[in-house]
Amino acid sequence: MILELVTKARWTVLAVQVDGSCQLLEYLEQLGEDPDVGKMLARLVWSAENGPSKNSQQCRYPLRGLSNHVGEFKAGGLRAYFFYDADMVIICSHVGRKPKSKQLKREVAHVEGVRKAYLKAKERGEVVIRRETEGNHV
Repeated sequence: MILELVTKARWTVLAVQVDGSCQLLEYLEQLGEDPDVGKMLARLVWSAENGPSKNSQQCRYPLRGLSNHVGEFKAGGLRAYFFYDADMVIICSHVGRKPKSKQLKREVAHVEGVRKAYLKAKERGEVVIRRETEGNHV
């Protein structure tokens, strides 16, 4: 499994790559000047510096009733879905618009699948962290 470094401070924020592309970063880039993009990038940087927010308006973990392992960063109408790994690592699976209730269940199921694949890859020593540049993406 290939992960891309998004930002790093006290915590490390990584994003999953699929077929050579990082959905989280590409989706945010496609939205361009949408004000929610700036909020989401700020949320990721803040979380790298301080850990995920305890403010449920900014971050929800776990998504009670749906999963004990999945959380979401909130920025206006955007949601970035994530799970944790040891050593203060946050792994974002993907980002999208705020879902309806039924869609949220599908989003969480997707993240759970990514998490299971990550844990298997980690166990086999098949996790690669890609750093496009020496700095952070955000």
